[in-house]
Amino acid sequence: MTTIGYGEITPITTQGKIAASIFALMGVGVFLFCIGVIAEHYFTERLAYQNKIAEKGINRKINQKIAGEVKRQFRFIKSVADLKNKSKENKEN
Repeated sequence: MTTIGYGEITPITTQGKIAASIFALMGVGVFLFCIGVIAEHYFTERLAYQNKIAEKGINRKINQKIAGEVKRQFRFIKSVADLKNKSKENKEN
């Protein structure tokens, strides 16, 4: 893509050399454009994947925080219920 033939035939005239040079530079440009498109797609997909992973991590942290708060509330409710039970037992005795 970036070369002009195998080298067995080369331009002789000045116009041919100029045309071959232009085609060679265009070939390099096309090659770099293709590489750029592929790289852009790769990095876009990679960024989307990293965002997805980060979002899961944030959700996991939020879920852990909520779970910790729920556990704390249940411990509080259990301690209140235990106090009520002890209070009832003391009144019965």
